[in-house]
Amino acid sequence: MADSEYVTLLKKGILPEQFPYDSSIPHNFSQKYIEEEYKKVLSFGSFLPLAKSWIRELKGWIDSRRVLEIMAGPGLLSKYLASNIITSDSGSSKFFDYSKIYATVFLYAEAVDAIKSLGSLCDILLVSWPPNTNRLTKSCSIWGTIKPIIYIGSGLNCCADREFFERFKPNKIQPIKIPKWPNHPSRLLIGRWS
Repeated sequence: MADSEYVTLLKKGILPEQFPYDSSIPHNFSQKYIEEEYKKVLSFGSFLPLAKSWIRELKGWIDSRRVLEIMAGPGLLSKYLASNIITSDSGSSKFFDYSKIYATVFLYAEAVDAIKSLGSLCDILLVSWPPNTNRLTKSCSIWGTIKPIIYIGSGLNCCADREFFERFKPNKIQPIKIPKWPNHPSRLLIGRWS
């Protein structure tokens, strides 16, 4: 199957303006075609529906604050968010190829260790599509209750554990909506640990 314009742009390192497969928008793509596109984007190192439309909004919300991104894969999201982000990952995900790191500042470290080392230097904790384990719960417990957390992912039984979803308190108003891959829904929540 030939690459779509969306995948071609990503291969060239260009972030597309819009995400063409959003499940909330009617389209004429078959489920099989969309799954193939999803696998191609996953091979770059991201589960996310990458598009300028929502990443621009997230950049605006972050503004000049320093961000520590944990469990980041090879750092594709931080590449597009740019400047004030420190990206970390243990390099152990079976989904990603760590021979190509996209992030400007990348630390090979477990999330807990990255927070212990760099958390005091950062204003925001960012995590997207964490594994379905207690690693995020442990990390947020170290991060603490004062500074915000940006969570991007699905719900229970896919990303993080039950305790995370019990203790993470999203803000009442969520300023950023992100598109969704059909069958792989993402949501972006900004909140704090409790």
